[in-house]
Amino acid sequence: MPFKFCVCWANENWTRHWDGGEKELLVAQDYSETTLRAIAADVHRYSTDSRYIRVNGRPMVLVYRPLLLPDPVAASELFRRAFKEQGIHLVYVESMEAVNRGVRPQDIGFDASVEFPPHGIAVPRTDHVTALKEGWEGYRYDYKSTVVEAVMRQCAPYKRYPGAFATWDNTPRQPLKGTSFDDVTPEVFQLYLEEKLEEARCFLPNDERFLFINAWNEWAEGAHLEPDQRYGHRWLEAVRGALLSKGCL
Repeated sequence: MPFKFCVCWANENWTRHWDGGEKELLVAQDYSETTLRAIAADVHRYSTDSRYIRVNGRPMVLVYRPLLLPDPVAASELFRRAFKEQGIHLVYVESMEAVNRGVRPQDIGFDASVEFPPHGIAVPRTDHVTALKEGWEGYRYDYKSTVVEAVMRQCAPYKRYPGAFATWDNTPRQPLKGTSFDDVTPEVFQLYLEEKLEEARCFLPNDERFLFINAWNEWAEGAHLEPDQRYGHRWLEAVRGALLSKGCL
């Protein structure tokens, strides 16, 4: 079976802290018209692949941080001109400065948004937290409470694709100031997926029932579905279990 895919432009600075910020730049993001045209041309080339994901015949293209664009509307119009023959389905990611801002896709020239948990939904632990490393000043959140927050959040008044995350721990990148989630299990993750699949079924048309998962193998942020030493294949089994329970397989 062909492995379908689409492209998400991670439009942010490349830094030593892997945070897309302004400090210790390795490669700065450029938003010149020349750059935008080159990116649009590259994505257009990829979209001609028969496996590329389409919505009503239009290739789906995601932008990670749309509000960093100096003029998001102008950028979206440039992309639409590059895809004028087949059209384009532009989706922005609800991350960083865009999360919980209530930005309607149509206000910035886009067609839809997609959730990017745990951004915007993380629930801090309320009990006493024991530091596991001297000098640690990071953040620890409760996974089960965060899942409840995620499935109970109000539906957006625009087209938004649901997302879910298996787990998160970016202490490999920020050893003393990282963010992690406690009480994470594949079983809770499966329940999370089942609720989000139901959300997609209730609020999206048949050909747009997408569910995005963070992530396949983002090991430096502890977000992965690939087998690990602790849970083996159970993350993947949770995905299969959720799909089976909702009649998707």
